[in-house]
Amino acid sequence: MAARPKRRLTTIFYADAVHFGRQMARDETGTMVRLQNSRKIMRDAFADFGGDELNTWGDAIIAEFNSVVEAVRCAVAVQADIAAAKKDGKPIIEFRIGINTGDVMVTDGSLYGEGVNIAARLESLSEAGGVLVSEQVYRYCAKFLALGFDPIGEVVGKEGDDAVVAYRVRLDGSNAPISPKMRESGPHSGSDRVSAPSKKTPKSPKRAEEKPAIQEDVKPVGSPGAAAVGEFKAWWLRQPKSVQTASATLGTLFTINAMFTGLATPWFLFPAIPLMGIIFMRRR
Repeated sequence: MAARPKRRLTTIFYADAVHFGRQMARDETGTMVRLQNSRKIMRDAFADFGGDELNTWGDAIIAEFNSVVEAVRCAVAVQADIAAAKKDGKPIIEFRIGINTGDVMVTDGSLYGEGVNIAARLESLSEAGGVLVSEQVYRYCAKFLALGFDPIGEVVGKEGDDAVVAYRVRLDGSNAPISPKMRESGPHSGSDRVSAPSKKTPKSPKRAEEKPAIQEDVKPVGSPGAAAVGEFKAWWLRQPKSVQTASATLGTLFTINAMFTGLATPWFLFPAIPLMGIIFMRRR
């Protein structure tokens, strides 16, 4: 009888090279040199931030981290160093990175399961040179890292995949809002692809130890109001149609009440009761 796979909760770092097949078709030797240079940068970062490389599937790399915060710091350092090497003219290849915290199965030193699948899905939806993280990763990291996180909302990879709430890491460290747009390019193109329009490379390629990333007093997403709006939008998009309709109607009644009679006469509470019942009973 085969041994039952062990399970554990961990953070999965999934990276994949950009346009690898296309580059190999044009220049196999040069592409492999660029790939090895990028992998060297990534493996040095794993050593710095406590990552354990588990698999190398073609042009993809999977690593595991005990700390979700260190996994995100590692991803930011990798993308900054690759961008700096590219700017200096070093033969390099760009990567997309997806990070997820989840339950996985462990067999013969490899990780399997939905936790890995979600990290791979986030990577496929990331922009070239970017980092996309799951909602679980965002909630762990937002208050600890001096980084901006753009709420993307629900994203879907291939047809049939469950939607995942995603956040894009703002690699330049700014907190100005960025409007996410759809982009169709590269081997991961499609109508479900979500990515940022920004083509800027990180402003500072410094390693995390040179400029500490942890600052408790830094707000991760613009302002508390902006963060609240982003969280509500992500919640609303997850809900069934009945909850979306009920919450929208409730907001409309509240606005009409406030504009025409003032909140001193809260008549909106009476029609709001059944709407609140729908939201409470059918919410996800």
